[in-house]
Amino acid sequence: PTHDQHVPLDQYKKNLKTIIQHPATRAQNPRLMLITPPPVNEYQIEEFDDLKNTPFPSRTASFTKSYAVAACEVGASLNVPVVDLWSAFMKITGWKEGDPLIGARDVPRNDKLASLLTDGAWILHIPLVFLVLTRHTGLHLTPAGNRIVYDEIMKVVQANWPDQPPETLPMVFPAWGDAPK
Repeated sequence: PTHDQHVPLDQYKKNLKTIIQHPATRAQNPRLMLITPPPVNEYQIEEFDDLKNTPFPSRTASFTKSYAVAACEVGASLNVPVVDLWSAFMKITGWKEGDPLIGARDVPRNDKLASLLTDGAWILHIPLVFLVLTRHTGLHLTPAGNRIVYDEIMKVVQANWPDQPPETLPMVFPAWGDAPK
């Protein structure tokens, strides 16, 4: 299928390498990590495509897997740690390499994967004074999905930069409650 946000896989890998190796990046002496995309649930993405008037499927489970693998390959080739969200999410679903790809429409719906990605329901937000209705469409993470992201990032930080636990780092900017109004 045609993908509106599609970057050819080889170009994606080249772009990652260019960003990581760019002199402006290197000049900052950053601690870099790559983060793979999480899986896509084609059952949930259909509503998103309908809302955007995009031919379904705009994203597929197998297509997303190939980009996650590519990010891991780039990380390995440049010795940059990788937070492999795709694999972390899939492990939680019970998927194993060689099994039919969970999230694809030709495989039965997986409730565990669906619980990690938003389901298209209207969610009511009440931030202080404003009432906001947001339509979630399977491209965003639920609180459980966000917890996986946090846990996986912390594993990479602890393995690669054990001297950098977030709770010991100084604030660069004022905390939101202390910032000028």
